[in-house]
Amino acid sequence: MENLREIRRHIRAVKEIRHITKAMKMVATAGLKRAQDRVEAARPFAKKLSEVLIDIAPLVPKEEFPLLQPTEPDGVGILVVTSDRGSAEGSTRR
Repeated sequence: MENLREIRRHIRAVKEIRHITKAMKMVATAGLKRAQDRVEAARPFAKKLSEVLIDIAPLVPKEEFPLLQPTEPDGVGILVVTSDRGSAEGSTRR
């Protein structure tokens, strides 16, 4: 009987874990949807900003703004994105 009681307790624990996992997935899905909506809402702004910069760049003396001058990249950036905020790191390889 003790073994049967232990099995029932384990089944109940697994069901509870399944419910918790499902709730966590729903919360993560809602957060991802909000992030996607924010990115989508920012696209018109980014597009217009790019258009303005393209229009203005030929009018600005390049000597005054080094960021407008073409340069050779000196490295490669890598961005690692994980579900754990503490594990996301960026590194540069040369």
